[in-house]
Amino acid sequence: MRCPIAPTRVSNSPLRSMTADVRQWHAWSVWKTQVLLRAYLPAFTTACKNVPHRTFLDCFAGSPDAIDVAGNPFDGSPRIALRTEPPLTHAVFFELEENAVALEVSLRSEFPGRALHVIGGDCNTKIAEGLTWI
Repeated sequence: MRCPIAPTRVSNSPLRSMTADVRQWHAWSVWKTQVLLRAYLPAFTTACKNVPHRTFLDCFAGSPDAIDVAGNPFDGSPRIALRTEPPLTHAVFFELEENAVALEVSLRSEFPGRALHVIGGDCNTKIAEGLTWI
């Protein structure tokens, strides 16, 4: 199930028909997901596998589906986090207010039974809510 968050069509991409419901991301977001999270999260959860709580907070979550400016699809940080092995025990995602409900519906559909929470709004003012949920 694709998450319909802030769509951006890529007019010259062969994926144009596939990107109607996928946000387009720039280099920082691609680096965050493909380098930092794919390398760091498995190392973190492995190092902490005997700890009862392995919690992930993503203050700029975005959607589980993404495309870069060249039109190449990649997994967004929510999906990478929730697919990490060993698994995280809790995940809190902060997303823009107008996108939060769609993100939560998408994640709960793709990852049923996971301890996750999506908070809509500015992470700077909502961080206490996320920490309280954990």
